[in-house]
Amino acid sequence: MREGMRWPPEMAILPGYVLYALALAGLFFSIWKLHHRLLLLAGTLVTAILAMGPNFFGGKYTYLPLFDYLPGWDGLRTPGRLMLWTTLLLGILAAGAVSALVARVNDIAATRVTTRPGVLLRLVTLVPLLLVLVEGLNTTPHPVVPQQPEVMRTDPGPIVVLPFNLTYEQSVMLWSTTRFQPVVNGGSGFTPVRQERTREAVETFPDQASVDYLRELGVKTVVLLRNALTGTPWQAAVDLPVDTLGIQREEIGDTIVYRL
Repeated sequence: MREGMRWPPEMAILPGYVLYALALAGLFFSIWKLHHRLLLLAGTLVTAILAMGPNFFGGKYTYLPLFDYLPGWDGLRTPGRLMLWTTLLLGILAAGAVSALVARVNDIAATRVTTRPGVLLRLVTLVPLLLVLVEGLNTTPHPVVPQQPEVMRTDPGPIVVLPFNLTYEQSVMLWSTTRFQPVVNGGSGFTPVRQERTREAVETFPDQASVDYLRELGVKTVVLLRNALTGTPWQAAVDLPVDTLGIQREEIGDTIVYRL
């Protein structure tokens, strides 16, 4: 399912099957009053529909009117974040079921000679916790951060790292925390006009126009990641001579460093 999503980190909104099961049980077996449970159910359904954004029948009568007309909703950007409220309401429903289970255990214990719940009854109350922990076991391979170029540890900047793409933008921002030198790179949900203009201007780097543009920005160093250039505008230009551009070119490991 995740493979079919354009951006899984903000589109995968499954809170967990155990939570679903406990919340469903909480509709019928709970310490909450019936009208409270019905209100929680209604809130869960409404927030879940809104969290789906335009993926719920186009969002024409659900999310989009709020996005278009109500103040603040156009700043949310990602409707999947509303899943926070769905998860919270599901948790309250589930808590009602778990609390009812504990109350039932105490009632059973009260009918015995020893009024305190025995070991077996106490273990029963731990079943919901164990189910949540088992489902939450993380088997996802841990991502590996691309290795920081050596120049990022020593160059004072301002610096730009090529190629420009969202994956490496995040990495460059992390790499820059060694020296916190000024960097042109940066990625977010919105791309500023100047940032987009810069990305277009350096697609022809290294040439005179792109060098002049970067100098106007105050950029002193350009770093090309050789192992990330396949399919980019810089793949064919990476080995071009730069003698006529008035810049220096140096190869350091898997990177090519240009001093402007």
